[in-house]
Amino acid sequence: MLGQLRIYTAQGRMTGWILGLMPFIVFALMNIVNRGYARIMFDDPTGRKAIWLGLGLMFVGMWMIRKIVDIRV
Repeated sequence: MLGQLRIYTAQGRMTGWILGLMPFIVFALMNIVNRGYARIMFDDPTGRKAIWLGLGLMFVGMWMIRKIVDIRV
């Protein structure tokens, strides 16, 4: 039964990994294509606040996905 449950929650776990890594991958690719594109995010105080807010919301989202997928038997 535990093996079946693990199979059923695999999609949720994969979604969590993809949603957690996607912003970092896109950010890296955008900086490779156009250097300095995100420079204002690091130079401007509002940009730094936006980065911290985004990271915080990402962690909350990953925590929520983990709580949904983590089924106790």
